[in-house]
Amino acid sequence: MTTILIRFAELGLKSEKVRSRFLKLLADDIEGSLIEAGVEHILCVQRSRLFVETDQEEMASWVLRQIPGIFSFSLVEKASSRRGELMEALSRYGEKRIRKGMTYGLKVRRSGNHPYTSQEIAVEGGGAVISHLEEGDATVDLVHPDIWIEVEVRESNAYIFDNRTKGSGGMPASSQGRVLLLLPAPDTGSERRSLLSFLLMRRRGCRVIPATREEHYAYWAEFMRTGTMGGHQGPFVLKAGGGLSSALMDAVDRLKVKGVVIPSGPGEEMEYPVVHSRGMPVSQFYPTISMDLPEVEEWLQRFIPSKLNL
Repeated sequence: MTTILIRFAELGLKSEKVRSRFLKLLADDIEGSLIEAGVEHILCVQRSRLFVETDQEEMASWVLRQIPGIFSFSLVEKASSRRGELMEALSRYGEKRIRKGMTYGLKVRRSGNHPYTSQEIAVEGGGAVISHLEEGDATVDLVHPDIWIEVEVRESNAYIFDNRTKGSGGMPASSQGRVLLLLPAPDTGSERRSLLSFLLMRRRGCRVIPATREEHYAYWAEFMRTGTMGGHQGPFVLKAGGGLSSALMDAVDRLKVKGVVIPSGPGEEMEYPVVHSRGMPVSQFYPTISMDLPEVEEWLQRFIPSKLNL
């Protein structure tokens, strides 16, 4: 079974109380996303790390890359934090990865109480990972080595890895309130801008509620069902009649959202009305307002990894 070590960034800057609440949101999102993808797993939550154990590491990795709040993750080998056992684990790890003529580096991070320092493990571990080679067969390079081997020592366990996969980053979904995403008349541009706007706002911790007019409902409902926007119930249907401004104000009041997201392009912001609720302006967001379509596609490639042939 593979262990995946998950890191977060922004929520780690919050107060202890807020961090605890946001961490629960992130854990719930990971749990739900893996279950929805059919990935059997065990999730463990610690104060500054999360761990997933699974036999389906490829699908799990694909899912984790898309979850807001995850800064990065690594496939790791788990070992005891006892000094002798850790050195044995590092020796086995290096034997599988370091060959004659390679350069290498070792990074150590430690959390908890241990009878050694991070520097001591780095020095001793640097010898352990090349214990299968003759002296001079591999050399240390702490700038641009052929391989970085990293060790995280946390209480009774140590985690050894040489890989990092970048996640979506940002804040956990639903941590920053709810916003409404206007899905306009469908075409290639609006489809891609709407999807990117959904992902960008979700990355900022918003729960995004797609909404559209009744005449566009069938198209967007199918798009949501088969795409990355999520949701099997289809978008919220805006009130007919009275113009777009009236329909959006009605939706804001009924859904109790904090803002409206408009998936527009350069120069299109004046085509949309300013929305008010109970006499007060409602926050409006234009995540793609400065992007042409090639830029939109570039951003989408960052958020949506290629599907796996599983």
